[in-house]
Amino acid sequence: MKGVSTFKGLHIVQQEFQLPTAGGSIQLRPVSPSLAVNSNDIQVHEEDCWQILSNQPIVSQRDLHPIRAMTDMIDQQALSPGEICIRGRRWLAIVYDLEADPVCQPTWISQALNNILSLAASRAIETITLPLLGCAHGGLSPNQGLELLLDALSGHKYMHPNSIHLITNAQQLNSLTNYLDKFCRA
Repeated sequence: MKGVSTFKGLHIVQQEFQLPTAGGSIQLRPVSPSLAVNSNDIQVHEEDCWQILSNQPIVSQRDLHPIRAMTDMIDQQALSPGEICIRGRRWLAIVYDLEADPVCQPTWISQALNNILSLAASRAIETITLPLLGCAHGGLSPNQGLELLLDALSGHKYMHPNSIHLITNAQQLNSLTNYLDKFCRA
């Protein structure tokens, strides 16, 4: 289903796809990064085991004693690929291991997607906004990332989430829309 909205005089065509799941259906909507932010949504971001990708390049001044900061760094443990690190409405999907070769594996992405869906169901989350996991730094094509997402959704048996906003850029939008059109008609 297509919807048209207006933003600063521009007409934006939004595609919505109703995808069947084991527990009903989920609405999938490709969105541009600039329109993806909604304070009520859970925002999923790609991350590596040591959470290096999301760290700011600027060291901030803290009221933490330097020895305490060093001790905290020594005690830090790497997360496992497929885990989800929750920081309020910002969820980090651990899909990269920078020490592994390759740094990203489809099984990790599938595990992370299943964990995201399970957590959303257990917390009655209505909407999740996420990118195609593994496509930014993992070498997966957008279609491969979309296939992994569709596989995870097809096995999802809960009522929540009922909507997923899929962050995509203009170059990927046509390809993903065509893929989803074919998938929904099959």
